[in-house]
Amino acid sequence: MENKLLLEEFNPLLSSYWFWADQLLIIRGMKNNDHWLCNNFINLRCLINSPHSIYFYNEDYRNKMVEYYNCPFIDFQKINFESKKKVYGMDIIPFIKQSIENKTYVLIMIERLYISSYNFKKSNFHQILIHGYDDQLKEFYFSDNIRSGKFQSNLSASYEEIYKAINGFTSFESEPDFNTGFFLLEPKENDDYKLDLMKIKRSINHYLDPHLYSDENWAYGVDVYKYLIHSLSCSLSSQKFDKDIKGISALYDHKKAMLYRIDKLANEKILDPQYVYQFREIESKCRMLLMLYLKFTNTEDLVILDRCYSYVQNIQEEEIPILNNIVGAL
Repeated sequence: MENKLLLEEFNPLLSSYWFWADQLLIIRGMKNNDHWLCNNFINLRCLINSPHSIYFYNEDYRNKMVEYYNCPFIDFQKINFESKKKVYGMDIIPFIKQSIENKTYVLIMIERLYISSYNFKKSNFHQILIHGYDDQLKEFYFSDNIRSGKFQSNLSASYEEIYKAINGFTSFESEPDFNTGFFLLEPKENDDYKLDLMKIKRSINHYLDPHLYSDENWAYGVDVYKYLIHSLSCSLSSQKFDKDIKGISALYDHKKAMLYRIDKLANEKILDPQYVYQFREIESKCRMLLMLYLKFTNTEDLVILDRCYSYVQNIQEEEIPILNNIVGAL
């Protein structure tokens, strides 16, 4: 019986949103892929009227395929569906298996209602990244953020469930790329890709000076803190809560990425190691903030929410001077 896996279990550095995690999953074995992580994932933004909606500001988050288009370590191909979700006259299930045999990941939109392990009670369209199959168990292996919001790289579903989930998807206005087909993604070497110190410095400057951007709907850079702090303050007074943890999780991803970047630059003798130790404190506090907010979503304990409020204030106050010094050193 056939069994083919493109990866074992993988825990990417960035995991609050699946499209960041999947990208890092695909390029994980490529030489210089760490330079891609260092050069990108620096700035943030959030919706002003929804401050928990924090995202990296690489490109418009609503076109998630941009994350793959712009990555120099990924080759991609759009595959259009024929009638009844066939591809080149072949049923979709054997086509996916053949793609995996060719060491190609399959990024496809499904109706998660048909996947029993998600336990959804109503319609829920979402992308998954299929990276393996087992003919003996008749299962595909894939990655996705599960219902709790946690990213997992080792999910599985039967061939029958995946078939129903693919055919159950109709169309999604905010994801038009997937309305007519799906994508094959393949990692590729790029030995010429280098660290870009000017881009890193410019991007950190943009993060620290959000007034470079002008948008009535979005807050950028460190202004994200201002609106998040205001939102937490309103929650404390009104006792109306936003329990979506993805924004706080994205903020933690930002600190992990920044620490990774600073450590890399210190190892390259570009930055003084003191900045690693300083920013590790920021990363640690943001990890504690995420743990506290998770606890709050389960308990609705206002004492815990007040601690979250204090942590966000403290992280903002301590991060800005450290990054200003780093910009000066670059």
